[in-house]
Amino acid sequence: MPKKGTTNNPNGREKGVPNKLTKLNKEALSALAEFNLPKVQQALELVYLESPKDYVDLNLKIYEYILPKLARVDANLSGDVKIEVLAGPITIDEENNATITVNANPIEDKGMED
Repeated sequence: MPKKGTTNNPNGREKGVPNKLTKLNKEALSALAEFNLPKVQQALELVYLESPKDYVDLNLKIYEYILPKLARVDANLSGDVKIEVLAGPITIDEENNATITVNANPIEDKGMED
């Protein structure tokens, strides 16, 4: 039995490289999504005409699979200074590159008195 982190097959695939089946599945799903994109866009347009709220909800659900989730971050600097980092809005350029604006603001700590 090999030690943890070692293998009996030194010629095996490198760490982080997906196996062939995983790679093929991802490629097939990507091709299917690209093929169906015009139909999805038409369906979303119909939903928008019926209910703009449902249209926004559907788009937000789709975005969960495309964009990373944003998080609020509270940082404690030098033990007595807090900042709040808020991310947004998101802009997407012509090449589908997403840019997120991040603001960091100091927070007044009500619990700390001089």
